Amino acid sequence: MAKKCTTCKTEEKYKYWSEFPATKQQFCLMMYHDFKNKLGIPQDFIDCFKVQLSPWCTLIGPSKNKWRVKLSRRRMDGDGSVVFSDGWADFVSDHGVKVFDVLVFRYVGDSSFEVTVFDKGSCCEREGTHFVSNGSCSSPSSRRTRTTSCSSTLHGNNNTHGSKCKEEIVVDSSDSEEIDHEEEEEPEGEIDHEEEQHEEEDYSWEGEGEEEEEESEAVEEEIRSKRGRPRKPSNDQENQQIQKYFISKRRELKQEEKTRASNMAMNYINSSKNDRFPMFSITLCPSNVYSGFHLTIPKKWAMEHMLKEPHELELRVPKAQGKGQRSSSVGCRWTLKGVQQCQLRAGWARFVLENNLEEHDACVFELIREGESDCTTPIFNVHIFRAIDQIVPLAVSTRMV
Repeated sequence: MAKKCTTCKTEEKYKYWSEFPATKQQFCLMMYHDFKNKLGIPQDFIDCFKVQLSPWCTLIGPSKNKWRVKLSRRRMDGDGSVVFSDGWADFVSDHGVKVFDVLVFRYVGDSSFEVTVFDKGSCCEREGTHFVSNGSCSSPSSRRTRTTSCSSTLHGNNNTHGSKCKEEIVVDSSDSEEIDHEEEEEPEGEIDHEEEQHEEEDYSWEGEGEEEEEESEAVEEEIRSKRGRPRKPSNDQENQQIQKYFISKRRELKQEEKTRASNMAMNYINSSKNDRFPMFSITLCPSNVYSGFHLTIPKKWAMEHMLKEPHELELRVPKAQGKGQRSSSVGCRWTLKGVQQCQLRAGWARFVLENNLEEHDACVFELIREGESDCTTPIFNVHIFRAIDQIVPLAVSTRMV
């Protein structure tokens, strides 16, 4: 395959997630470890998928039967990953999913995914998954018909293409009267009963909890705009909004240039160890400078020096790195769900554009005034180190999401 430049690869990713219909987007997972009770969704899919999913989604098997499965965010993993949780075990059991099987999830709208199961041995689609019924929400009469060891929906039909099915009764016929009058179980009732046993919380694709109402309206609006995930969707027309992203026009970097800025930043910090101001360095990645527009402060450093409530801080770029000192106000907050992280959000995109920051550039943040609970604004000097000296202005582009 011919080599592609970084700019084109970035543009391809933008176009796929923003311009392709959501119903063409899919992900696949190989089953391993403890997949039978919970299954993590790829982080890239969570970050890029533009459709807001409900806390309960629907999995549609090859048989076209449906399973209700809950989306949860796991804090106990240490990464706040999003997983299929309650109801997933039923889907696995009914389809006979095994270790090293591969499942493909394709979004089909209305918080629903069509799931295809590929066998680990043959690498082909497992034929039997097309003849599976949902055992967790069957009616009493249909449950009574499944009193054999065979779970196929073909069982009991005239079998003209193979050996005859051999019935093996596994329930006592004396219970048949009770089965007829048994009330249908509701999966939701079982799920609510177990909810306190897991270190999980409901996952909403809004990305923010109710506690975020404490933040300023300006900060919330910036977050919603950058993520392109409307908070209160009603229909596709109303949900559409303009999302901004940046495109690099800089030439493709050589391998040694990709580490140049981070090495310079580290040398600067080492030479400044006797200074009284605390500092940290960040080597910039695409989510810092091209889309997403947030920057995560190293947790240990943030716990020691940053305020715990949402606040604004001032970023100053010294005169030595430009025509004059530039100052920008940027919103800072701790994430409220999953792993706690201290992040620069509102106003960060403007700072990136004004200073033409790009992937593989590095910034040293020097805290010259700490914030106080009396509303004293923290102030940072930001020392910028570039992968190459030549500065080519970023191109600003927009898309409808």
